[in-house]
Amino acid sequence: MVAFFGPGRSDSASLCYSFRGVADPLFGPRLRVVVVTPMRARILLAGVGIMIVVWSSHSLRRRFIATFFLDGPRATGPRWPSARPDPTPVPPSVPQLRVLLVDGLSMSFARGLATTSRFCETGLDLTLDVGFPTVSLPVQGALWTAHTQQQTGWLYRVKGLAAPPPEALPVRLGTSSVAVAEEQGYIAGSFGFTDLRATHADEAAFVASAQQAMEADARLAFVHVLRVDKAGHRGGAASDGYRAAALWADALLGRLLQAAPPGPDRRWVVLSDHGHRTHRRGGHAGAETEVRFVRACVAGGGIQAAVGTIHLVDLSRLLFDSLAVAPAPGSSGRPLGEAIATAARDATMPDHSRSPTAWLVGLGVVLLAVASSIAAARWVPPGRGRWVGLWFPLSLASVVAIYGVPTLSNPIIYPPLGLDVMLAALPGLLALSAFIAAATLAGSASGLRLAATAMMPALLGALASWLACGGLGAVVLGPSAAGPPLADPTSALASVCLVLVTASGIAVGASAGLTAAMLSLRARWRQRRPDPH
Repeated sequence: MVAFFGPGRSDSASLCYSFRGVADPLFGPRLRVVVVTPMRARILLAGVGIMIVVWSSHSLRRRFIATFFLDGPRATGPRWPSARPDPTPVPPSVPQLRVLLVDGLSMSFARGLATTSRFCETGLDLTLDVGFPTVSLPVQGALWTAHTQQQTGWLYRVKGLAAPPPEALPVRLGTSSVAVAEEQGYIAGSFGFTDLRATHADEAAFVASAQQAMEADARLAFVHVLRVDKAGHRGGAASDGYRAAALWADALLGRLLQAAPPGPDRRWVVLSDHGHRTHRRGGHAGAETEVRFVRACVAGGGIQAAVGTIHLVDLSRLLFDSLAVAPAPGSSGRPLGEAIATAARDATMPDHSRSPTAWLVGLGVVLLAVASSIAAARWVPPGRGRWVGLWFPLSLASVVAIYGVPTLSNPIIYPPLGLDVMLAALPGLLALSAFIAAATLAGSASGLRLAATAMMPALLGALASWLACGGLGAVVLGPSAAGPPLADPTSALASVCLVLVTASGIAVGASAGLTAAMLSLRARWRQRRPDPH
């Protein structure tokens, strides 16, 4: 096969005939000649360009998401406001400290649990800001070290630590600490408990081990309930399964309090490490109020009844003080009275993720892409497909309607293929395909221009959100230098927009190609149809 490029069909044809005169003796009937005019060349190059954009956006998104799950550089602690004078006495240390953590229990649900509420009425009933991101191991790292996620560098970490950190309370305590995990024992096992018991979802064994740990003479006993979090991931915080798991955890608390009640020598702490989205697919990791703020209660050991809002590192400081163990240098936790007197909302959030700034940035990204969609319409000749760029806001709207606002808590932003986003964006993608098909029927020149116009809003949205969350530094320099690009909601928007770049490229290419093929087949059919005259 030989291709000729010329300014028009006649010139290309003359070149073909000249070449045939030379090549026929050499190749004979095996020679095939295809004429490629400048118009066909532009169409071919446009198709290749769309394929490159589709492949590169898909590859970039996978690399981008992979940087979420890597540790970042250690940062400085939060900037606390000036402390207010507070008459609350510092709680005395106690011989025994008991901690029950119900993984994934949202505050709104914890408020309705009978046993938990009765326990909270006897001491401190706290609103607890667990920091960012809201991922179990980094959050529990803040609980046991009194260092925020940014200080430890454990951000979106889902694997256990290679060795317990020296600043962890069980390590500094030195001995007499026990942890019982319903599942995923590597989380508690990352912080140096001298006795770790993982029951691998054996309910009877877990309850028995938890009761035994609370009744024992160990100075520190920790029980980690995981089933509520698992139910949240399966069906969200509004599901029947989540409710059943939370009621089970509440009943477990009652049983453990009866076996080892709080008193002058035994202090109890009951908390969660994060909440869950109410959407049917649940999720956590972001900075939403329903995920980041949980209920925490403290009773026993001379604790007086009170209410307040504190940060997780402040609660961690209380754990250290309860066992008369000095926190490691650089810890962020404040004394209890100071923490309650000065709530300092959002103080432990990284600067680029503080609300409402991050949400304004995310909104600006969307508006930029929508504005580009409207402005790019000037490139398209009047007529069919002039407002082709409107497929992008339509796609975003359908994604939000089906799966909720894209944030780090939303599970649709993580799968490598992004099929959930593509399916949710189907109304906009179908509209895009219809626009492209109409323009192809109108003429190839307008169709090529329309293809560029159609993909521009998704490309601009992806680029803007990727830069806004620090994705460029994370991908080019690596998270160890730049830090993982974790900023709500811009990180999630970057992931969604990159999926839409891929999807729009596929829709443009497929629609234009199929329409052109249908036109070609129709032309051939008309040529072969016998003339009735």
